[in-house]
Amino acid sequence: MDKALAPAWERFTAVLQEHARTISIVAVTLIIIAGGVLLNRNRRESRRIQAAETLREAVNDFYSARKADEPDFRNAVGLLSDVMETHPGSPAAAQAALYLGHIYYAEGDYAKSLGKYRKASTGLSSDSPFLEIALLDVAYTLEAQKNYARARAAYTRVIDLNGGVLKDRAIVGIARCFEQEGKLKSAIQTYRSVLKRFPNSPWAGELSQRLDLLQGDIKRAKTN
Repeated sequence: MDKALAPAWERFTAVLQEHARTISIVAVTLIIIAGGVLLNRNRRESRRIQAAETLREAVNDFYSARKADEPDFRNAVGLLSDVMETHPGSPAAAQAALYLGHIYYAEGDYAKSLGKYRKASTGLSSDSPFLEIALLDVAYTLEAQKNYARARAAYTRVIDLNGGVLKDRAIVGIARCFEQEGKLKSAIQTYRSVLKRFPNSPWAGELSQRLDLLQGDIKRAKTN
């Protein structure tokens, strides 16, 4: 070794020897922390996989039950509820809430379905394709409860989303609510806006017929 470096090297060695115990403790601590981080990461990933598997089983059971002449959703409800309880706050739990909302809606329990749809809409991220569905289902449920003003506000949330493919359905929903409220001119105007904004909508033919009927109703009301 170069004699000029020897004193510096000796001082460094002396420092290492003097603080060997502290350095060893720090090294072991860092290893334990790194191991804990890795273990927690593995546990989170394991829980995520487990949640996804249970959700997939529940969804398959949901669609199988829906095809039956007399649908029995009890098993699907149990599995979906398990996902929500075991993995709260996860994307899987939000999707489970969405499917529970579908089941309760089909059974006519609008109070329960509304709660689950809202749970789903608050738990889903803004880039989730399920968010638009959840918000639309909130609006559908409010409309089914004949709470038309709140339903229109809920449909507007769907329209205001960035992106999405269900905006035509939301506008049609607003028009339906106007119609149920007896606000026929507003309904006609809204139906026309759908045809103008979405000329290729699958609703176009049905909406044109609906417009003709409403306009006819208004003309008859004026002549009577």
